[in-house]
Amino acid sequence: MLISSFVLTWLYFLLILFSCDLCELARNSVLQSGFEHPFKLHWLGENYMKEGPKGNDVQLTNVPNIRLTYRHEILTTEKKLVNEMAGRTKDGF
Repeated sequence: MLISSFVLTWLYFLLILFSCDLCELARNSVLQSGFEHPFKLHWLGENYMKEGPKGNDVQLTNVPNIRLTYRHEILTTEKKLVNEMAGRTKDGF
């Protein structure tokens, strides 16, 4: 009984992660697609053009804001690193 309960709990956990991953993939696909503004408004919400969690409507996308906050922080950090490295190569370092 304990083993089957553990297996079911683990499968449920994987299902939740998998659906969240699919929702994030779908959201990003719509953002990058060639769909016109009215379609994106309908599928992603009014603020879809804003960066990070400010542009997320959880009710429409089913992507948690914490996930988009993490992605936005990582992207911002990587952009800063690239800019710093580009500045160093221009200066001859």
